Amino acid sequence: MAAAEAAGVTLVPRTQAEVGEFFTGLELIDPGVTPVLSWRPDTPPADPRVAYYWAGIARRA
Repeated sequence: MAAAEAAGVTLVPRTQAEVGEFFTGLELIDPGVTPVLSWRPDTPPADPRVAYYWAGIARRA
């Protein structure tokens, strides 16, 4: 967070559930809201539960 702030970037830490709220009313596409490291990796991450950033994609229902 300190490095981002020093660079003038605003980061807002959010839980998986909080990020999931951005998709309310939309149809989440597999694999849903997941850690970026686990988003369709070429090789599985050492710990797929580690999340620095969350990713998700959806379409209008």
